[in-house]
Parts: sequence; structure tokens; C-alpha cells
Amino acid sequence: MERSTEKWLFGLDDIKEAAEIIIVEGEMDKLVMEEAGFLNCVSVPCGAPQKASAGELPPQETVWFGT
Repeated sequence: MERSTEKWLFGLDDIKEAAEIIIVEGEMDKLVMEEAGFLNCVSVPCGAPQKASAGELPPQETVWFGT
């Protein structure tokens, strides 16, 4: 990665037609999900942060963890 470049979701082109998406932490996680058949998956750029944000969490009803 080069300095001062814009960060994109890895796999963004894979979700153009998806009604639902799965967001994972790293590029390898996205590739594993794809191998498992989940093609509607993207990875956040640069993985997960070392420290959690101090901002407020979204309301519980907007967060879905699926089973």
C-alpha cells in the first residue's frame, strides 16, 4: 500500500448485485469466505483497528449477526 492513497473495500466489485453483504476483517478472510461459497463478501481495508473507536455503537436492531 502506498501513502496517501484512498482506501477501498477489498472485493467491492463482487457485491455490485448483492442484496446482502458480509464484511470481514482481512483479505484472507474474504478469500476463505469466497472458497466456502459466500460470494457476497468484502474485507475492510488494512484489517481491524488495534483499538476500538470511542464513538457510539449503532442501535442493536441495526446489527445482524445471522446464524
